[in-house]
Amino acid sequence: MKKVLLLAACAAMFTSALADTTADGYTITKATDVAWPAELPSLECRQGFGLNNQFYIQNKAKQELQVYDLTGKLVKTIPSGKATGVSYDEAGNIVISLCTFPNEYRTDTVQIKVVSADGKTVKNYNLPTESIVKGRCDFLGCAEGNMLTDGSLYLVGATNTGVGIMRVADDELDVDNSYQAIAAGTTPSTSTVVMPWKPVGSEDMHYLYVSRSATPCDMVMDGENFKVTPITLPNKGACNGAYPFVYEGKNYIAYPTPTNYFDGFAVAEITFNDDGTISAGEAPVIQVDAVATANANGFQADWLTVDPSTQTIYQVYPGGGLRTYKFTTPQSTGVNNVTAAKTVKNVTYVNTLGMQSAEPFQGMNIVVTNYTDGSHTATKVMK
Repeated sequence: MKKVLLLAACAAMFTSALADTTADGYTITKATDVAWPAELPSLECRQGFGLNNQFYIQNKAKQELQVYDLTGKLVKTIPSGKATGVSYDEAGNIVISLCTFPNEYRTDTVQIKVVSADGKTVKNYNLPTESIVKGRCDFLGCAEGNMLTDGSLYLVGATNTGVGIMRVADDELDVDNSYQAIAAGTTPSTSTVVMPWKPVGSEDMHYLYVSRSATPCDMVMDGENFKVTPITLPNKGACNGAYPFVYEGKNYIAYPTPTNYFDGFAVAEITFNDDGTISAGEAPVIQVDAVATANANGFQADWLTVDPSTQTIYQVYPGGGLRTYKFTTPQSTGVNNVTAAKTVKNVTYVNTLGMQSAEPFQGMNIVVTNYTDGSHTATKVMK
């Protein structure tokens, strides 16, 4: 009990708001901004995401998932493989592709690795023949549920006309319920990802199907196959990295914008209409202009991850930078420019005994990020 109270006290002591609030419009504030780590060649590190104040980047050259804090400091590594795809599930477990780049998925060897959030549990899965996808795909979308116990991962190949569904049930691979679902009207590619989410007002799970420069689609299960509806996102660019989320009772999608292959992005409010169509407005509700002046990578990736609980947008722009943004939403619509970035002064790790260190402790940590303006943030992470 004392440890729990101490953690709560630490969090309360160091947490403060980053974003200014305006009464008449959406706001977005760049919270942290670090250069792309010099030790990460972008062609070897094609996918990554932000989660719990850390950035996870798959390095196929070193065959490890490299984890950085908000200052750009490498804090831990997780053994992986020669693949490029990495994501996570709803339980916070890390999902890693072991399909050697640039090959197609196979059924005769382990292709998916799942690592628990605390790093203590690791499971390896072969892909069932029933769910194998046709053609190469370099990236992974997020997984539904818990891929260690009961979950689903959705896979697409470049020459595939459907979606491969790999299911885990009762702590093991569920071969009987893994299969290929038809998804007529989609545009598969080597960079397609499928992102599960549950919009406000829907009793069903939805799946955002994104193929870089093609029109993204919303998919809903209709029997054993998918019903597909296109979504026209205003000012959408040709990079991959879109992320659907729900905040304050509304549905949104964050996505990269032109200039193509740079690091600009936007957030659009999504409306599911009674006639079955999906609207995203004539303009995004949040627009972030590009910082880059040249394409930082040759594979058209600008990965966005959104944590609505902390109003945080994480950006992994391979070759360009690692950033976080804080956003707020109003009752009325509007578009605001990005305000100046805060500068990180240092990061301190506090364990359950109250001990402080510049390096993370084994087990539960409070990660305290101190800024030069005197503000702080704190979050709990497991090492």
